[in-house]
Amino acid sequence: MRSNGMKTKFSESLRSLMTQYGYNQTYVAQKIGVPPPAIHKGLKKGSDPPATNIYNLAKFFEVTSDFLLGLAAI
Repeated sequence: MRSNGMKTKFSESLRSLMTQYGYNQTYVAQKIGVPPPAIHKGLKKGSDPPATNIYNLAKFFEVTSDFLLGLAAI
């Protein structure tokens, strides 16, 4: 189980990547095959996204899941 700090890091990492690329929630959701509320939930601090979403987001943004979870730098 991840600590709340890692959940916060996930939301910060996701928000940072979306801002860096200029992507909105709807666009990212379409690209990874989830409904837009799933991305909104991922942006909320303290959320706990499914492993599948973490994997798909990492693949889409070409980063590691460890980066998304705040466990490693790019």
